[in-house]
Amino acid sequence: MEPFEGKKTSEVKTMVLNGTRLEFPATTPTEIKELVTQHIFNKAEDRYTMSDIVKKLEQLSGIKQPPPKRNKGSLKTATGRTITADDTNVSMEASTKGSCSTKKMKRRKRNTRSRPNIIHPPQRFSSSN
Repeated sequence: MEPFEGKKTSEVKTMVLNGTRLEFPATTPTEIKELVTQHIFNKAEDRYTMSDIVKKLEQLSGIKQPPPKRNKGSLKTATGRTITADDTNVSMEASTKGSCSTKKMKRRKRNTRSRPNIIHPPQRFSSSN
């Protein structure tokens, strides 16, 4: 069985905006029904935050969420430095692999700017009418 079976999306939208809610299955625990009806589908100022919902579900189930994984990553810059970051620290290390001095980079940029644009050459207009 589908929720709101046989109803068009526009009808469902109107129903939900007017406060119509689906019936809970008979086996749904009372605490879950209360959580949903009192703290999720209320006015914005009365709603639980996601953190509050997680805490409540942990209390009801007795199962704790695992701690979040720390984000770690590294990035190799054009100058050959490695930037390593995690949630609490950012560090930079010099590296000789694939390094390129900033003078070379500036020279390359300067040289590419002075080359003529071969892909889109300047258009020439004739003065004849």
